[in-house]
Amino acid sequence: MKSNHLSLFAILGSVTALVLTLAPHDDSSSKGATAVQMSELTARLARLESRLTGRPATGGANPSGTSSAERSKSSAFSETVVELQARQNQLEKQLKEYGIIERFSAHKELVEESYGIAQDTNRSAEERFEALSLLRDEGRIDDAIVDSMMDLWDESSRDEKLGPYHRWALMENLRGSTAPRFRDAILAMLSEQPEAKMTGQAISALEPMSQDPAVEEWLVHLSSNSSEPKIQQSAASVLQRRGDPNK
Repeated sequence: MKSNHLSLFAILGSVTALVLTLAPHDDSSSKGATAVQMSELTARLARLESRLTGRPATGGANPSGTSSAERSKSSAFSETVVELQARQNQLEKQLKEYGIIERFSAHKELVEESYGIAQDTNRSAEERFEALSLLRDEGRIDDAIVDSMMDLWDESSRDEKLGPYHRWALMENLRGSTAPRFRDAILAMLSEQPEAKMTGQAISALEPMSQDPAVEEWLVHLSSNSSEPKIQQSAASVLQRRGDPNK
């Protein structure tokens, strides 16, 4: 449902932008571009209305056997800018009534708040991990977040009870990062010969860095020398997938 709301809001935003650009122009050179914009605007509004009402979209359809220029000419001015703005206002009203805009705004505020919590050393590890998980889902993991989380990694090494859990959670949520400090922390952990489950998690976290010579050396070592067949296979698979565009 969240992605649905976000896509509806994105369409509405693009519709608004198009409406604002469709001011009348007298020169003939701009008429073609305006026609295309009008056609695109009509199609986007139709798609948005379709999502809200559950009825098939009717605007912006391509008539069979009709050229692009003919379609633009016949449909571009079928609705005036004023009429399109009225439709947009009605759709925006519906979005507000459904609470979609409010939820979108509230979610955006939550993401921003989580960005601060993840870096707040006065917060508990659990709070910071919860914030980190949301940031991962929203694609908000950046160098500042990784750096603050590695401080948490260093602290975990002094906690025999929760340390392994914290390192597991960090590898899970920071997967995709190629930060040197993240890489070095994982390689240092591997040198301590952790249990197979933790080693497997480490291999997954290291895969985006498999071209790195230090990472490659460890993957080669694990693929040949691990006592666990699954670990050998996992490391070998990462090595095989390097540079494969279809991986």
